[in-house]
Amino acid sequence: MNVVFNFPTAAWYVQELGLGTWTTGEIREQLLFYVPRLALRTINNAVMELVGLLERTPLGREINQGEVLPLRPRRVQRKGHVYPSVEALCFAACRLFEQEKRESLEIRENLLWPWVIFGCAQKYVLGQLLCHGQK
Repeated sequence: MNVVFNFPTAAWYVQELGLGTWTTGEIREQLLFYVPRLALRTINNAVMELVGLLERTPLGREINQGEVLPLRPRRVQRKGHVYPSVEALCFAACRLFEQEKRESLEIRENLLWPWVIFGCAQKYVLGQLLCHGQK
């Protein structure tokens, strides 16, 4: 979650692309569509940095945030982390409130909710947070 809150390309990746499989070219096209003011070189650098991070750290394969498949062209497959720990979910929720600088958020808002960050079910996250809050 720290990557998502500190790296705008990672935040865009989880929030706008969601789960699925894309070539690096498709990711570049999507980023250019969402942020058309960026230069093509900036887009290329951002995507290569994101893909490199996913490929060289546990985020990609072990946490299912974007396994880089050994194909040509390279493909990134985001399956999501189905059952993140309650501690990670609480920390992600705290970071979201910190980022938004508000005391309340509407669940329908397009934000970096824990289920968006981890790529898991909203129902799972809410259940974990509610159970944890009752302890």
